Amino acid sequence: RLMKERLDVGARDAEGLRQRVDEMELEKAEFEARASASRDKGTLHEKQLKASQERQDSLVAELRKQSDVIVEKNIELAALKEEMERHRGEASQGQAEAAGVQKRLRGR
Repeated sequence: RLMKERLDVGARDAEGLRQRVDEMELEKAEFEARASASRDKGTLHEKQLKASQERQDSLVAELRKQSDVIVEKNIELAALKEEMERHRGEASQGQAEAAGVQKRLRGR
């Protein structure tokens, strides 16, 4: 009879342990699912960050290119302004010479 009671207690303990093992396995599966979802979310964020950095790098490169074009155009514009001033000076000199010639012609 004592043996039977011990067997019953052992059986109850074993059943309790089996239930606890089942609970722990369920907790483990839930944890693994959360960890996997977290890894997937992290991977997604990494991909989004990389794409964002690539877009930013592309925009910076485009801005640099546009800046170089602006610098070139400013250099061209400065050269054209110099040329225009030179032509104005030459035109003024030509007008002065023409006025001098007209004076001489009138004086005759």
